[in-house]
Parts: sequence; structure tokens; C-alpha cells
Amino acid sequence: MIVSYADPRKGHHGGIYAGGGWLYVGKTKQAECLYALASSGREIHKRTIDSRDRILRSAAVKQGILRPVDTWKHKYLMPLDLAMRQQLAPLAIPYPKRCAGGDTKDTPPVQGGEGGSTPTPALQAPQANQ
Repeated sequence: MIVSYADPRKGHHGGIYAGGGWLYVGKTKQAECLYALASSGREIHKRTIDSRDRILRSAAVKQGILRPVDTWKHKYLMPLDLAMRQQLAPLAIPYPKRCAGGDTKDTPPVQGGEGGSTPTPALQAPQANQ
């Protein structure tokens, strides 16, 4: 089985996995590994703080200087054969919905248009009859 994750903090919901037939099994547990400075919002990994001083981290959280950041992710499974798919099927739940609002944040600007009745311009100018 292959396991993959989609990070909603990065604007991902896992639509590509849903389209590929992966099984959605829900959200991961909150990982207590990322903190944000209350003053600036700058994110700092727990290991960075702990390498300096664990007591400092504990005190900073209690004083409101640091706050834990919500770090869960969507979890998807890809069974590698039919027997495994049948075994994992009871764990599957409905796919999460993409946020409403049209284009996603990660859509390149070149693809940001909504389409329409205007035809795509030709690659070359038409040749005059000779």
C-alpha cells in the first residue's frame, strides 16, 4: 500500500488522489511540532526551539508568546492489489470537498481564465492564396 497526504495549509485537499481512485481515510492527528510567534505569526518547528531550550518552549506557550499551529493533513491510501483494496475499503470515508470559490490558489495564472466563446488565437497567421 502507498500512503500519501494532502496539506490544507498549502491549499491542497487531495482532489488528484480522489481522481486516481485512492481511498480517503480521514484527517491525521494534530501533530504538535509547529509553533507560531504570537507577535509576528512566524512559524518555528518544535525541534528548533527544543534544540535551544525545552523549558523555554514550555514557558513561552504558557505566557502566550508561542501558540501551537494546527498541522493535520488529509490521508489517502492506494492499495496495490484487489485483495488489499477489499481489506482497506471499510476504512474509506467520503472525499473532502474543495473550498468554494472557483480557481484554486495553486492554479497557474496562465490557466486562471474561466473559458468562454472566444476561440484560441491561431499559432500562425493564415497564408494568403497564391
